[in-house]
Amino acid sequence: MDLKALKYFIATVEEGSISAAAQRLYIAQPSISMALAKLEDSLGAQLLIRGKKGVTPTPAGQSLYQQALGLVQHAQSIKNSFTDEGQGAALTISVAPSIAFHYLGRVLTVIRGRIPNRSIHILRANGSANALKENQIEARSADFRLLPESDTQPEDVFVPLWSERYQLIVPQDHALAYQSRIKFTDLKGQRLIARTFCERNEELKAFLLSLKIEVDIVAEVDNEEWALMLVEQGIGSAILPLPDPVDSSRRFVSHTIDHWLPGESLKRRIGVAMDYQKLAVNSYRQLLDELKNQLHPIEG
Repeated sequence: MDLKALKYFIATVEEGSISAAAQRLYIAQPSISMALAKLEDSLGAQLLIRGKKGVTPTPAGQSLYQQALGLVQHAQSIKNSFTDEGQGAALTISVAPSIAFHYLGRVLTVIRGRIPNRSIHILRANGSANALKENQIEARSADFRLLPESDTQPEDVFVPLWSERYQLIVPQDHALAYQSRIKFTDLKGQRLIARTFCERNEELKAFLLSLKIEVDIVAEVDNEEWALMLVEQGIGSAILPLPDPVDSSRRFVSHTIDHWLPGESLKRRIGVAMDYQKLAVNSYRQLLDELKNQLHPIEG
């Protein structure tokens, strides 16, 4: 079976139209249409329902989509198993948008120390908290993914590297910087920076609304570094996860907030996610062991 046709099919299902799949893959639309038609002929089944607003998979198409994801992923793993062991293939890392550049740098320092002569490719998603899940081809083709545990998929192996606690960060000269204890009611009327990519963003908005706490959203950002930079520049404050201990070189003051979302943890775990096939590659296991030893994960 043609793997290229399967990749075209996966992209078409995920994008909802052949034209959008063509743009995503930088392939001419007729080439994708022809490949999909041949795929349907070879399987003897209609895979897509074509309409004016795009395409939707048939039951047979849904079944093929799930199988094709695994097949394409496994094919990439086979390729990696031959190129990874000493052949100098690039190491591809997919990074969630909620991972700050500073902490990504810690991971890269360990990796470069372990494999100094191997090139590294970074895939950094921007947009929603589920960006990596929505673009499954890109995320699954990476050698491993650095992300919050909440963004993992059922088939992933997750290796925690460090824990982060949700905190309020304010500019150094902010009035709240001098308070010893912060409650959510202290946020009333405050200028806040919304982190639209965060997996907890909608929960936080709903929680503030339930308490009738109105805030002034002065910026919406799609990655962690923008949020940190805007706070340091005095534009506003933000609620975001930070590692323990907090980096003392940053120009902001951090506070733990009392009475977080009912029944919810103040912490999240950041780590590496990969599938079982990649974990079977010896060099990947050694690299993960090195990351765990150097970064000292905090359980929580």
